[in-house]
Amino acid sequence: MDIQLFANELQRYYVQNRKAIKLDFARATKVSVDAYCRKVTKIKGTYQILTSVMTHVVQGFKAEWQALGQLSVRDKELKNYHQKINIPIVPAEVLSTALADWYEEDVTITNKMICKVVIDWVMTQVVDDVELLSFIGEYDQAQASGAFGYSLNGWNKIIEAAVANVNRPVYKIPCDAITSENIYDVLLNFEMKFPKILKGKIKEIHLSTKNLELYEVAYQNKFNASPSYDEKKRTKSPLRNRGLVGWDNLDDDKIFATIDGNMLNLIDVIDNPGRFTDVQVQDYTVKLFGEFWKGYDFLINECVLVADFSGTVTGLGDNDLMKLYYPHETLEEVIP
Repeated sequence: MDIQLFANELQRYYVQNRKAIKLDFARATKVSVDAYCRKVTKIKGTYQILTSVMTHVVQGFKAEWQALGQLSVRDKELKNYHQKINIPIVPAEVLSTALADWYEEDVTITNKMICKVVIDWVMTQVVDDVELLSFIGEYDQAQASGAFGYSLNGWNKIIEAAVANVNRPVYKIPCDAITSENIYDVLLNFEMKFPKILKGKIKEIHLSTKNLELYEVAYQNKFNASPSYDEKKRTKSPLRNRGLVGWDNLDDDKIFATIDGNMLNLIDVIDNPGRFTDVQVQDYTVKLFGEFWKGYDFLINECVLVADFSGTVTGLGDNDLMKLYYPHETLEEVIP
């Protein structure tokens, strides 16, 4: 076949079908965590955000000036990461496989099924890669170009960094190490320690698929003999029937919860993910070029509740910050 005509058809196909996707064995058809994230567009590189917190301002009347209340404006830097797709395709090798049956000699080049299949396969892999990166990614500038896994920070790394951040800390809740015997009690303790102002705002608790399965088994063993046993509650939290969301690639030592809109999905304008930008021909190879921006983060760390399996202090770890964000809670130390 004419390699240039093949390249031209690839280019026409991806322009006309930017959202094409193909189901494939054991591969993701969407980036699942994005459904729980607020989409923030037009973000390239670093992006500074400001959040404000105000203490109580209402007081009893007296005919004199009495200052009450403090407005605190705090900043945070969000990072979005430029991704690229560089994949070489040798048409002669593709046509030597069983796919050659789809190459119809009596059809014009613009209708050749082989081009659709190639684009579908590439885009399927892009989505599957981002699905993995959304949790296991760990940005490393030295390795980002030329290797998989280092082009952005996924949620495992984001949570670790947030837990270690003393200036913008998360709300830690000490918990016992999880076992198959105590998983129900661990989640119950986690829920009971939610700060008062967030108790009605937390809708889901995020944990690993393994821990969710342990909980489902524990729930069944604990309540299956009860007349009120409800199969649907196997994936609901012990206290408030909050949704338990299990993630295949979230580390087993991470359990967290936060308010709606606090998990961010940072993109540029295109959220496919991935868009082809060029097709080039070199010798016998067709080169596909693509790029997009992707990043994740929390908007406000202080609104993230994290199970702490090694610490003993419940809260933000700082009295001044507790007064600012959670004035009706106090730092509480758990005696081991």
